[in-house]
Amino acid sequence: MNDNFTVEQKAAIVSALIEMVNADSVVAYEELVRLNFINYQLGIDDDIFELGRNLKYDYAVKMIAEMASSQKITVAKLMTEIIDSDNLVASAELTLLSDFCARTGITLLLTKATE
Repeated sequence: MNDNFTVEQKAAIVSALIEMVNADSVVAYEELVRLNFINYQLGIDDDIFELGRNLKYDYAVKMIAEMASSQKITVAKLMTEIIDSDNLVASAELTLLSDFCARTGITLLLTKATE
């Protein structure tokens, strides 16, 4: 699942995932477990996690928008894993995901794929 993400890209992913964990103002234990598992899958160590934790979300979104299409889609999938992890889908999470997809160009990629 690594998709050959750079350290900087991994930090941007961490920032985006933390934003999703906090989207509904309720940090569920299951979301933290899923976040830790994703960090493991992507090879995100404590140093990269700290970089991402301190990275402004808006800047992270701009970085993700510059990623390859397949990488962007991977990040969107990871965000949905966070949403699904606690078996509660909050409207704030869906709003954040929709905005994220629009700002990173994922919405456009999905639209083209279905045409």
